[in-house]
Amino acid sequence: MLLPLSSADKLKLPLIAKGSFTKYAALLLAFIFVIAIFAITGCTESSIDEQNSLTSPENEVSELEEAQEEEAQGASSRRSQSADLRVFQLYGARDYELQEINVPFCIDLAAEYLAMMEAAFDKDDGELWGAPLHTPFILVDPITREAVANQPFPKADLERQGDFYVGILPDDVPIFSTAWDFNGVWWGMMLWEVSPKANNHANYTLRVMIHEAFHANQFDGLIGGRLLGYDDDFFDHNIDINVYARLEITALLRALGSDSDDERLSAIRDALSIREERRQKDLAMTPEDISLTIMEGTALYTDMKMGFKDTVTRLGYLDMYFDHFTRSGDIRLGSSYIFGALYGFLLDEFEKDWTRGIRFSTDPGELLKNAAGITELAPFDELDIDIYGLTYIIESEEERAIIVEEIIDTARSAFLDQPSLRIEITGEMTGDIQAVRVPELGSFGMVFYGDFAFSGVFGTITMTDGFLLLEGGGYEFPAGDIEIDGNLATDITWVLELTDGYEVRERLRGGFEVIAKERS
Repeated sequence: MLLPLSSADKLKLPLIAKGSFTKYAALLLAFIFVIAIFAITGCTESSIDEQNSLTSPENEVSELEEAQEEEAQGASSRRSQSADLRVFQLYGARDYELQEINVPFCIDLAAEYLAMMEAAFDKDDGELWGAPLHTPFILVDPITREAVANQPFPKADLERQGDFYVGILPDDVPIFSTAWDFNGVWWGMMLWEVSPKANNHANYTLRVMIHEAFHANQFDGLIGGRLLGYDDDFFDHNIDINVYARLEITALLRALGSDSDDERLSAIRDALSIREERRQKDLAMTPEDISLTIMEGTALYTDMKMGFKDTVTRLGYLDMYFDHFTRSGDIRLGSSYIFGALYGFLLDEFEKDWTRGIRFSTDPGELLKNAAGITELAPFDELDIDIYGLTYIIESEEERAIIVEEIIDTARSAFLDQPSLRIEITGEMTGDIQAVRVPELGSFGMVFYGDFAFSGVFGTITMTDGFLLLEGGGYEFPAGDIEIDGNLATDITWVLELTDGYEVRERLRGGFEVIAKERS
């Protein structure tokens, strides 16, 4: 799979090993190259001003609405650049002109965002899912591990400050944007993103918080049944899976953007016929695929439902996400997010309470079919499938397959023929990133490639046309030509600048590692 992130909204990649809820969300942060670390005692005046005057807890609801409105205005201006929102996604990438808003982590602002999330859940009052969505939640700076929580945190002695709890998380506490079971209680967690691509930092952060809080609610019983994991080959590139998934998503986008009931219903019928053909051909319609669609798709539906006021904005962002996954080639994973959200918003047109009684095994296509009163579907070979860009989709997927193989071959050579530098410290990755899965490199074998930086308490490693291997809970970099000079280490494709207190040393089993000096 190929994942370019250079011109798309920051998206999380959930890597759920079979039988585990682990998500390496922190790996796919970012567009901005420079990470700023500010004092943790309070917000700077400029960072507060950039948030539309997020100044007092009593204004949380109005602040939420202001953030929604600013994001919607930005989306509306982007929409006007396209003659036809429903079809322009077929013809390549678009520039949504999202801003890079630099907002450093600070206690006051993190607490403000937590208050805004609580206000959003208060405003919903259980209407969307039939139950309140309040849940324990913690915001974390991935560089300093500074954290702000809305409840006492069971894994760290956080100090109470007003309505929130503040402190530094120990190194043994895992930090990723996801939901975690801490001592039998499900918590939502988000890693603070300094510079997301968005029109409003508050709106972007709030949506990610709602997304992760909803995962905590899912696993705490809001969604019935059992979440299924999947094997590593889930991430392998498959042309047929990608083609049919892209056709179905395109039909759903057309349906959501339709101005008439007849046109909407026609596109829905086409999407469901394509979905049935996928089922018959066994193309990513497994119970594991359905389970992931419910997990990620309903979370995306929920954060967009609460974060965006209008269908135009939601549609624009769904189309942008689709464009991201289309260019990345990671359609199978990406479609789990997009299918769930698209089917959710279309279900809203027919049945308000469709969210009640949802299980991880629920097929949203079947829900929509029943809600729309569709009893019979046209065979796939009778559809006018060309209106959804079939020829273009096939050609682009064939070209992508060639590129994927070339990158896999290069990645094999990068890690099989030379030692590596290993870092087992959580951090933030930013830059122009792509990814491929290379099974020969380990049980997981996910390799990130491109021009990017990886930063943490240890320092920053900057890659130029280089590789990073994610395997065994750590990050490895090719180190066949490594040179070490104090706090600086270099290789052909990377430069590592260490902070005081960390060093590079040789590993007993070969290669090198970054480690705290007191442990060496």
